[in-house]
Amino acid sequence: MRFLFFEPPTHVAPRFHRDDHLAVERAIGTAFSTVEVTFPTLNVLAFSALRCETLADGRSYMLFDPDIRCDGGAAHVAITALAALTLCALVALPLHLVLFRVRAELARHDGVHRASFRRKYGFAVEAYRAPHFYWKALNMYRTVLVCACGTQLARGPLQAFWLDVVLACTLAAQVRCAPHRDAGANQRPASVTIFESF
Repeated sequence: MRFLFFEPPTHVAPRFHRDDHLAVERAIGTAFSTVEVTFPTLNVLAFSALRCETLADGRSYMLFDPDIRCDGGAAHVAITALAALTLCALVALPLHLVLFRVRAELARHDGVHRASFRRKYGFAVEAYRAPHFYWKALNMYRTVLVCACGTQLARGPLQAFWLDVVLACTLAAQVRCAPHRDAGANQRPASVTIFESF
């Protein structure tokens, strides 16, 4: 019956703990990468669900679903709440977490060279050179602003003006700072940089 009480050698246990830790770090990195890929879509859907269109007769309907009236009914409240939750949990939280983690890493270790950090947040820093490792977060801010302008403002001169302002400012910042490791990426045509926002 001794085999029922068998304990693995203590010198083997740390290896399993270390492997588990690496798996968690890779899982966090994968989760953030997934959010990054779906980030523009999440923004468009969430912001669209917060806007209502008013018809000539005074009735108001959701832009997200024209069959739902903006009258405070159960469906309207539920979709608005879901959109707000999406903006908080899947837009604002990942964006600021990446920004704060990169800034904290730079402050504590004077760089982003630690292997454990790169396993989690490598997608956010590997394409950029010092001291612009936070540039991914700025690009995510740009995406939020472009999607907000594109969905919350009525189509017309005002919407076009604010979209132009956002894109011109971010493009000027990229040309001025040249944040990418790849020199060619810093000199891409304006159209390529603009369409990255979507």
